[in-house]
Amino acid sequence: MTVALGVFAAGILSIAGVLILLWGGVLNWVRDRDTEKVCRSFIEKAQGFASRDDFDTSLRFLRGETDESKPLVERCKDNRDIDILRRKVSLFKIAFDIDQFRLVERDVRDAAIKEIRDGLSLLRVMTTDDAEFDALAGLLADLQDMPETAEGLYEAALQKKANYANAYNYWGHTTFRWRMGGGAWHTKAVEKFKRAADLKPDYEWAHANQAIVHLALADEELEKKSPRYDVIVAELARAKTSLDALWRLAGERKGGRGDGQMNLHPSQPRLIIPRAQYHLIQGQAYSLQEGREQDAYESFTQAKNLLLAALVVNANLVEAHLLLGLVHEELWLNGNDPQMKEQAVISFRKAVSLDGKHLEASRMLAYALIEYEGGTAESGAVDEVRRGLKLVEDYRADLEDRLLHSTEATAKDWLHGRRQEIDRWEQAFRHMGKVLKLKL
Repeated sequence: MTVALGVFAAGILSIAGVLILLWGGVLNWVRDRDTEKVCRSFIEKAQGFASRDDFDTSLRFLRGETDESKPLVERCKDNRDIDILRRKVSLFKIAFDIDQFRLVERDVRDAAIKEIRDGLSLLRVMTTDDAEFDALAGLLADLQDMPETAEGLYEAALQKKANYANAYNYWGHTTFRWRMGGGAWHTKAVEKFKRAADLKPDYEWAHANQAIVHLALADEELEKKSPRYDVIVAELARAKTSLDALWRLAGERKGGRGDGQMNLHPSQPRLIIPRAQYHLIQGQAYSLQEGREQDAYESFTQAKNLLLAALVVNANLVEAHLLLGLVHEELWLNGNDPQMKEQAVISFRKAVSLDGKHLEASRMLAYALIEYEGGTAESGAVDEVRRGLKLVEDYRADLEDRLLHSTEATAKDWLHGRRQEIDRWEQAFRHMGKVLKLKL
């Protein structure tokens, strides 16, 4: 009897052990399924930021640098898809951070190109080739002064993924920057940006870039000896259509109507700059008309307020400080407020301090120091003119090197045009040097 009870008890314990093991397995399965679901949601949110070209926010999220994502990164630390996405986003960010249209040390540019190229090679081993690979390769080709090759790679990306809005946006950006398509470059660029916006209506940069093209055309007209007011107004109207769409979108994302000036996503203050530029050009256009002084002043004030809003979010935006200096100059000319002259100098100084190789910022600072502070030695005007001339030499050397290695006609044409522009910059600095009676 005792033996039988012992055998029965052992059987019960054995069954219990099996049930415990089975229950543990069920719990592990449930936990694994829950983790998989959490990690998939984590990836989708990071991809959402990246799909809007907000690579900074996407990377912060993927690295666990936000309160929301920090516990998720630990939980999903072994997820291979997250590692692949992090690598992809990092490469896109590198491509966007390097601006080959500004003076960048050759070794810095070469290092960025190598990192993207090596990163793409590694990703091709880790995962299957997809449309994003071709888009990245297109951005890489753009950095290597091969816009025609880039165009082909964007097209390849769209063959793999026909609704890939980002590829259309990158294609439009390459078209815009390199002025591809001859005299119709602006039409071709806007077509690509519009296609991106149609495919992804909440894609902020697709709307902003359409406006940027029209603002560039308005600015080009404004720079002519005899600018046509009607042409400027027409381009501004087209820009406003895209900017209004952008503002509505931003407001909706914030839960509002989208009609406020400060409703843009705080992680992308650069999106505010095109609207500020719109008001700056609008004010300059009003200045061409007699009796529109008050309208001009109000436009410049709106531009100033927008730029200040952008700088609250990111105080290191060089372009915002540069535009703010120009706006302060216009406010001085239209309002005769001497404080605006001082503010213009402060803004240009800040732009130069943030980017010592920004040629336009250097020229504007030198001009302001001569015009507003008398060009005295104490003002720094002499040093800035000399520094500007050295920058011109560096830019010219960089352009000559790029022309030497350029293999595509579009790039060669653009680089030749840029070299002529550099000659005009040199003339401007030399003229300022003569005003200061420098021996150059």
